[in-house]
Amino acid sequence: MELGMEVRTCISLPGIPVGTIGRVKEIGRLFVVVEFADAHMGYYARGQLAPTTESSGRSQYARLGIGEERLAYGSHLCLLPSTKDELMRLIARYVTAGLEAGENCACVMPAAWNLPLGEAMAEEGIELDGVLASGRLAIRRAHEVYYQASEFTARGQLQRTGEALASLAAGSGQGARLFGYAGHDVFNLAEWWEYEERATQLLKEHRVTAMCVYDPAGVRAGHWRRAEATHPYIVKGGSVVAGTGGPRPGNPPS
Repeated sequence: MELGMEVRTCISLPGIPVGTIGRVKEIGRLFVVVEFADAHMGYYARGQLAPTTESSGRSQYARLGIGEERLAYGSHLCLLPSTKDELMRLIARYVTAGLEAGENCACVMPAAWNLPLGEAMAEEGIELDGVLASGRLAIRRAHEVYYQASEFTARGQLQRTGEALASLAAGSGQGARLFGYAGHDVFNLAEWWEYEERATQLLKEHRVTAMCVYDPAGVRAGHWRRAEATHPYIVKGGSVVAGTGGPRPGNPPS
């Protein structure tokens, strides 16, 4: 049982009949929390759920390269690293996992990150210049993808991001993944956090798994707290945990 896994219910709960399909939202010691298409939540023992497969035969879950975690393609994560070294190491593992799965991959990051990311990817057995030359990975700068703070609106950025996601996902039989760092200037805008909330559905529609990156200094500026509140999944301390973005479950059954 994994976060993001698509499952079918094997028992009936009030308003949720047997055979209803949902996705695993949280995995607790006693209960598995399942989120359904209508945003309702159900609490089940593991034996009360059965995994389902996609009729097209495509893998439904992206291996993140962070522990053994897998999430459904189109999931929205944010990375909250405690150091720059951890930041590069986790990005390298995330990108390497996508390349190994045959996904289209793209990174939005400052030019100064190229060298440390290349070194981190070399430790994973991937030569950065080689995958860039092959077209399997694209690197873009923030100004090419994100509006600057003085021009930024949630609506405008969603349109621009949607176009970028459509291009990234085009021609990919498996899926696509993205990591992006927009720069801390936009993190002080209310419109940025509205955009982050609304981007979750956009990623799901395009089947692009995305990890937003917030630098270590963000914990002091309050950016981490806002990020945790606007993303369904958080990468923190080297692990993937559920965020508070999206519908929140009620109380578990007694």
